[in-house]
Amino acid sequence: MPGPTRVTYSSKDDLLIGDLPCKDDLKDKHVDDASNEIDSKLGFLYVVPFTSSTVSVPAWILIQRIANNLASGRLLLEINQSRELGSMGYQNGPVKVVSYGQSLIDEAEATLTMILKGDIDLNPPGDDDGDDGGLGALHGARVANLDPYSQVEAFYGWAAKPVYYDPRWIR
Repeated sequence: MPGPTRVTYSSKDDLLIGDLPCKDDLKDKHVDDASNEIDSKLGFLYVVPFTSSTVSVPAWILIQRIANNLASGRLLLEINQSRELGSMGYQNGPVKVVSYGQSLIDEAEATLTMILKGDIDLNPPGDDDGDDGGLGALHGARVANLDPYSQVEAFYGWAAKPVYYDPRWIR
């Protein structure tokens, strides 16, 4: 029985495989698998599937990057495993392709682990007053630059309200 229609976070055109020839159905399989893996891992913390309207722009870009890396890395490893590279005339290519593919997978898995551990939060900053559908502020600075000991703030305080010095006041 087929499952519900899945949202994919990548497409076969976004894969990071360069000019390596590959069948489209194999590309589609890895794109679907990467999206399913992301949903299966992050679904315990977040409502999945993600869409560009349910998460902030940086979170959406990060999810797409994870999906691209996972799909591309696993596809490169599968292409190498099937020995297609040697028959296509790529000399000494399999070792480099395996290293590159594995590095993509490692980067994606490390990022997923950071999200699962709470080091990266996919929820956007903002208030939860309900007037924005729970999305909060989708843009703007996340860091307050005010410092109670900052000399810059002291300078602006003086420049905005200058006290002029008159040497005649000292006697």
